[in-house]
Amino acid sequence: MADVREALDTFAPDPSSRVVLVGLCAGADHALLSAGTDDRVKGIVLIDPTIPRTSGYYLRYYARRMMKWRSWLSVLRLRSPLVRKVLGRAPAPGRR
Repeated sequence: MADVREALDTFAPDPSSRVVLVGLCAGADHALLSAGTDDRVKGIVLIDPTIPRTSGYYLRYYARRMMKWRSWLSVLRLRSPLVRKVLGRAPAPGRR
């Protein structure tokens, strides 16, 4: 955030200046935060920002997984990460 503030102070020292911030990935997060706190920022372009996963995301994700026979086979073989976590076992080989 200090870098963004320094860049704004360098390129738009006048409080009436208008700036559009462009940010990629973590830079998009910083541009979004700066836009809310600095009146010189009049626009933002966000490329691949961090977006928190919502409950709807998890609902769709697990609904799709429940429809796959491989997921059920993984549960039956006790290789599912969730089952292994519940049982207190280490992750299956080749997985985190």
